[in-house]
Amino acid sequence: MGTLTYSPSGGPIAMDFAERRRNMVEGQLRTNKVIDERLIAAMGRVEREKFVPARLAGVAYVDEDIALGGGKYLMEPMVFARLVQALALNPGERVLVVGDFSGYAAAVLREMGVGLASDADESPVDAVLFAGAVGELRGRYADRLTEGGRMAAVVVEPGEPGRATLWRKIGGALSSLVMFDAATPVLPGFEKTPSFVL
Repeated sequence: MGTLTYSPSGGPIAMDFAERRRNMVEGQLRTNKVIDERLIAAMGRVEREKFVPARLAGVAYVDEDIALGGGKYLMEPMVFARLVQALALNPGERVLVVGDFSGYAAAVLREMGVGLASDADESPVDAVLFAGAVGELRGRYADRLTEGGRMAAVVVEPGEPGRATLWRKIGGALSSLVMFDAATPVLPGFEKTPSFVL
């Protein structure tokens, strides 16, 4: 963790967020199979503490999801980084980010030089990143993927651990690969619809 600087009166006046970012990169990313240097550099530059309410700035770099209120979260750094890395983004590609309530995911992707697409215009995209877990995948996101496009999310089945999953669109169909387990909260509105049982 970073350090607090104290004023002569004994009160804290600043936190060393730069040190916390370095610790996040070295202790959470590099030790957990994150090797994309563009991504690591971007996460080392984006000031995560500015994407949470001021009262949560001190925990902005913890290795867990941060509750923002209203069922919204800022995703754990390692899980976020591994999802982004799995997308293998190239500069200039168009990426749609779903559920980025804080704006942090978009800021990191901008630092990586990729283009951010709008959820409203429905134009084709090269990749879709879910900044939280989904209980079920909505087809409209897969429909927007270009040929060879990728999509990444943590999928949560009732009673099962969340599974970080990568999809790729080949020949108009989606193939999937489960990458690792992740205890990521489900995005509001993406809960699995209960099946009707007689």
